[in-house]
Amino acid sequence: MRGRSWRRGRALALGWLLASLIPSRAAAGLPRESPIYGPPFRGGLGAEVSVGLALCQPTLIYGGSCAGGPPPAGVALRVGLGWRINRHWWIAGAWVRQGHRPPGFVGGRADGGMATVRGILPLLTRGSRETHLDLGFELGLGWSQRRFERDAGPFQLASNGVLLRPALVFDGWVIADLALGFEIATHLNFHWQHCVDAECRTAPGAWVPAGLEGRWIDGLSLAVRATGLFFPNL
Repeated sequence: MRGRSWRRGRALALGWLLASLIPSRAAAGLPRESPIYGPPFRGGLGAEVSVGLALCQPTLIYGGSCAGGPPPAGVALRVGLGWRINRHWWIAGAWVRQGHRPPGFVGGRADGGMATVRGILPLLTRGSRETHLDLGFELGLGWSQRRFERDAGPFQLASNGVLLRPALVFDGWVIADLALGFEIATHLNFHWQHCVDAECRTAPGAWVPAGLEGRWIDGLSLAVRATGLFFPNL
């Protein structure tokens, strides 16, 4: 009887010791509404980063083409700061880069800065309860510059003007203030200055030597992304 009581007391003491080693929610620094205990934050100031693949896309204007061989892909980057106003809206400023180039070019990229507005739809379960998943439809408007390099003359094609960037964004909240996901975006360049080496004109055409008038191309990006809220619920 005494041995049984001693074993029971030892088990209780061990359980108390293990419980004391597990930090409380506040001691662990977890947000009060962490998905471990409740819904994610869906508001506040934040930052977002995406990294992925940039692909050639034919242009809507001036007949830019990706034909003539497999177009080299490149790295797609995006870095931005923004504010999630509420569950359904995010506004931000961002820098983007497309590292692809048309066939026949040895280097190139397109850089841009833009302001974005994203409408967000938190996805629901069959029971109409919110999940930790967000589907966003974004429109970015800004300025971009393309530059493509060749190893034979003409050595460089460049252009600059307006950037229009529609995107589909999918985010999943892994903790209350951090979401991981992916995005698909198209970079539409509406440029009004086109340069071949040192000569610049409003639009490409027969004045472009070596038959390169159709080599100003747009871009498509497929990227993984992360969004963090550093002032949640602001």
